[in-house]
Amino acid sequence: MIERLGLNSVEEYYTISSALPFLPQLHKNTLILYAEDDPLFSPELIPELQQICSETPALDLVMTRHGGHVGYLSSQRGQQQADDPDPWWAWNRVLDWIDYHSA
Repeated sequence: MIERLGLNSVEEYYTISSALPFLPQLHKNTLILYAEDDPLFSPELIPELQQICSETPALDLVMTRHGGHVGYLSSQRGQQQADDPDPWWAWNRVLDWIDYHSA
């Protein structure tokens, strides 16, 4: 599939499609929920993401150890593994963030 896109590797695809270079240009308050175990992204990008977010006032980064890719809605077993009883964790963090920025 990569070749059909005119690319030589998966790494090239991730390089040209990454949003990281654009994050410092954001001026609207933006919440980023990121799970360290997201299987679609290399853990190697975490330090760069953290640095960009710490240097960009409009960005708020909430990073978790678990969550996968859009995996914050959890089964009871997943909640037990994460020691978190809230099945709507991501929604509640977004609502908390909106409340904070609306005050």
